[in-house]
Amino acid sequence: MLGVPEDYQVDALLTFGSHPKSRIYPFFEEALAELGIEAAYEPIQNAFFGEIRSLVTPYGRLWFDVIYGCAYASEVAHVASLLGAESIIHLGSFGALQPDIQTGDILVPGKAYGNESATRMYTREQTSPFFLADEKLRTEISNAIGSQVRSDSVISIQAMLAETPEDVVKWQKEGYAGVEMECASLFAVAGHFGVPATAALYASDNLTANTLVTSDTYAGSQHLRKASQHLLFIATLKTLFTRMGRKITK
Repeated sequence: MLGVPEDYQVDALLTFGSHPKSRIYPFFEEALAELGIEAAYEPIQNAFFGEIRSLVTPYGRLWFDVIYGCAYASEVAHVASLLGAESIIHLGSFGALQPDIQTGDILVPGKAYGNESATRMYTREQTSPFFLADEKLRTEISNAIGSQVRSDSVISIQAMLAETPEDVVKWQKEGYAGVEMECASLFAVAGHFGVPATAALYASDNLTANTLVTSDTYAGSQHLRKASQHLLFIATLKTLFTRMGRKITK
C-alpha cells in the first residue's frame, strides 16, 4: 500500500492534531532548521494517507503527520507501530476546562478519557475508559520542555461542534484539565502494540471562561499559542532524536 521496501522501518512517530496539514508543516520545518537537523525527506504520498513527512537521518527514520480525530490518528499510529516505531509523541492544542489555565499553558497529560470505537477496538479486554501515557517518555518530554507543565488528565471527544455548556460544566467538575480529540485513541493504539506514547498540548482557549475561538480576544492571544507550539516542537524533536541516538544541545 505504501510502496516501501519489505525491510522499511520507522523509528519514531510525531503527530500534530490540526487541520489542514499544510498549515502545520512550516512550523515543523522551522523547528528542524533551528535545531540544525540534517535529514533527507522521502514524502510518502498515496490515496489513503495523503502525505506523511518521512525524514531519514543518520539516527533513524522519523515520521511526522498532521492528524484530525481518532479515525486517522489510529490508522497512522497502527501502521507506524507495525513498521517498528519505538516512540510516539502527539502534539496539539486543547480547550481548557479549569479556570486557572491560561492561553498557551502547556499540559503533558498522564491519562486520557476515551469511549469511542477506536479505543474499544484496540483494548477489547479493558473495562476502564482511561488510557495512560508512558511515564518514562512523559517525563522525558516534560524535562525537555523545561517550563512548568501540568500533568492532569484530558477528555478526548470527537464531536467538537456538539459540545454544550452543560458538557463543559460536567467535565470541569470531573476534574479534567482540558478537552481535545486524539490522545485517548493514540494511547490505546500504542498500548495495543506496546509502543511508548505520550502527548504535549497547549491551551488554545478556555471553555469555562468562555474565551472561545470565536471571541474577539482570541486573535490577540495568537502569539502565546505560537510560542507554545514552537516550544513543543523543539522539545519533542530533542526528545525523539535523543531516543534515536543523538543528543541535541541547541
